[in-house]
Amino acid sequence: MPRIVGFMGVSMMMCVTAAAAAAQPGGTVVVVPPAGSETTVITEVEVREPVERGRIEGRHRLHIDTGVLSWRRHVPWVEDMMGPKPSSVDTVDLIGGVPVLGVPGLGPTGNFGIGYAYGVTDRILVGARLGLGLQHLSTTAPDRQATAMFGYWLTPYFEFVGRPGHDVRPFLSVRVGLGGSVSASKNGDVTTRSSTIGPMFGVGLGLHAFLTERVSLDPAVTFDYALVWGRGTVKPTPAGMEAPKWEKSAMVPNLGVMLGLSVWLGRDDDDDDDDDDDRRRRRRRSAR
Repeated sequence: MPRIVGFMGVSMMMCVTAAAAAAQPGGTVVVVPPAGSETTVITEVEVREPVERGRIEGRHRLHIDTGVLSWRRHVPWVEDMMGPKPSSVDTVDLIGGVPVLGVPGLGPTGNFGIGYAYGVTDRILVGARLGLGLQHLSTTAPDRQATAMFGYWLTPYFEFVGRPGHDVRPFLSVRVGLGGSVSASKNGDVTTRSSTIGPMFGVGLGLHAFLTERVSLDPAVTFDYALVWGRGTVKPTPAGMEAPKWEKSAMVPNLGVMLGLSVWLGRDDDDDDDDDDDRRRRRRRSAR
């Protein structure tokens, strides 16, 4: 609508249209005074671009995850063994690594995981995940035997994240790490301790679904392969028993469906304005 504006003793009519009011991000509304006046009008309109929920560059990712469903196969790692070869054992776990089929075990990812990553660019994340597991098992009377298991897996990872600028971003992850487990079982006065250790290699395909600018839900399908060495000790130690040595134990592939939750900290859209002027704002000045 027209407005009468007084400026340095000169009256002029300024018409602000709906188009000017709805300036696009980076747009500028310029008002030119009537011809013949010596008035100089400089206007500057700054319009910020909308917040991008899926932005990861320069941000710190803190995340936690657990297995919704997983399958693994415990393949005995034996070479030149005399006699029949031990059979492989399949195991299926539900939420949190609860075994529902096969022999209980922690698998190469643990019951749950925590991790940290940094957004090197808007497509690349580099971080590490610590998988932890704990189980307590016992047999029924009369020969009651209790077993406690603790597992750990530390896996640095690399993620390539697609679809910059979108709320839902698919990713491909690759990881290599090291882990193992410690278990102890007691049968009467005899305590048996078993330890495992070995490398793990894994890949994953999933989504970062941003619920807000700072929080994302992260479902993924993962495949991991672990090579396991093991050794065992018995206490009290029987007379004449040699000191235990690390020996090849098993090869363990694991296929799982994971669900995670991430919090993205750090860089705001209002930070580093000097570095991001070209991206966040555009200015136009007119003088006459």
